[in-house]
Formats: sequence, structure tokens, C-alpha cells
Amino acid sequence: MNKGMKDSVEMKPDEACNEGEKANEEGEQVYQDRIDASKSEAVKKDLSEKPKTISTAHVIPAVGTPILMRAISCYTSMTASTRTEFVLGQSPGDRPKGVKLCKSIYDYDASSDYNKKCNGGHTEARILAELAEANQLAGARIVFNINWNDESKLPCQHCFDMICKTVNDKECGANIFICTDDNKSLDMNKECEKFKGNYQGFEDSYTIRFG
Repeated sequence: MNKGMKDSVEMKPDEACNEGEKANEEGEQVYQDRIDASKSEAVKKDLSEKPKTISTAHVIPAVGTPILMRAISCYTSMTASTRTEFVLGQSPGDRPKGVKLCKSIYDYDASSDYNKKCNGGHTEARILAELAEANQLAGARIVFNINWNDESKLPCQHCFDMICKTVNDKECGANIFICTDDNKSLDMNKECEKFKGNYQGFEDSYTIRFG
């Protein structure tokens, strides 16, 4: 059973940000436990020094029970049992073909060094791919709480592009939020419309507004 996905309840986006923060903290503990349990100093060093993202998504699907999903970025040094604590998304072998969202296709940059090392490890992309493959993306409301290496709550360029691709896919009709540093929800449908793929503009604007 994958423990990276569990039932939740319907809640407002700001409440979902708080729930996601707690789930991220649990994920951090899972990661730390993996480090502590390793008998290999090389693995301990690799896991301790490797930048990572742990993200959660509170999802209210169009049909069915609300769920909370948690994903981790680069998990190549993780044990099989530890991986069950996180949603893994699309299989590495399928990623070069792209992710079918609702009508559109989002193409992974499968040739990049990051994707080779981390099996296409972007967390928000993992979660969106998981929802798309389960036919739960259309009509969903998704609230992402992102923790990049305890330094940033922003999606990277890759995940920003995939989020915007999803909200612009009219057959999806998905509403996506991210959580700011003070755990307030930010409507990405509006942000994607405003910045039209300009990630630098989005990042600069976020920094001005939220620090």
C-alpha cells in the first residue's frame, strides 16, 4: 500500500495549506529516518547533502473522496519501504513519451541530467502525473504545499510550466493553488494567466509580494 496517499476531508485552500505543512514535516521525518537507518556512510552523505523537494497536494476530485498526496524529488538512494511513503508518479520508462493531462501532453525533458539522476524527480509533476493516470485531474481542485530544501515554497520552472499547462487545458478545468511562505493559498490559475509562461516574472513578483 502506498502511504503517500491518504483520505482527507473537504476544506478551504488555506486550511489545506496547513494540512500540507504537517504532511511535509512527516515526510521530512521519513527522510531523516532513512538517513539514520543507513549503514553506509556514503549513502548518509549523499542523502544529507542532496537538495530535495517534499511536496504535498490536497486534492478534491470532481468525483470521489478528497485525498492528500505526498511526493519526494530525488529518491534513487531510498529503500523500497521508504518509497511507499511517497507518490512516485509516472514510471521512468514512460516519461520520455510525456504526460497526458486531459487533452494536452506535457513533455518531460527526459534527457536532462536531473531527470536521469532522479527519475524525473519533480514533485508537483509526479502528483499531477499520478492524478492524470488515475483520471482524477479533470475538475479537481489541487492545493500544493511545496518545500524545496527548506529554502523555498515556489515551484521550479519545470513544475510551473506543468501547472500552467494543466490549468490552461480547458478539458481539465482544474483549479490549482500553491501555498506561500506564511501558508496562505495563491491561485495559480490567475498567476498562469497573468504571466503567460514567464517564470522569471512570476518568481520576481512572488518575491516582491511574499518575500
